[in-house]
Amino acid sequence: MKKKTGYEYYTNRHSCFLLQYHIVLVTRYRHPVLTGDVKTAVYERINYVAESRGFNILELNGELDHI
Repeated sequence: MKKKTGYEYYTNRHSCFLLQYHIVLVTRYRHPVLTGDVKTAVYERINYVAESRGFNILELNGELDHI
């Protein structure tokens, strides 16, 4: 799989594609636990995993009961 120079999508012999995912993480019973230091720690961990695996996060935001 190769990314063409100047293009956003990937190509191989018979296809071209650009995969994007929308992921929603919800707390159990939607309890408001993602506040303050917990929210910061979760965001840092998500960014760390994304960088280590070569993912590009377009947007990251959240509310008290979900990200």
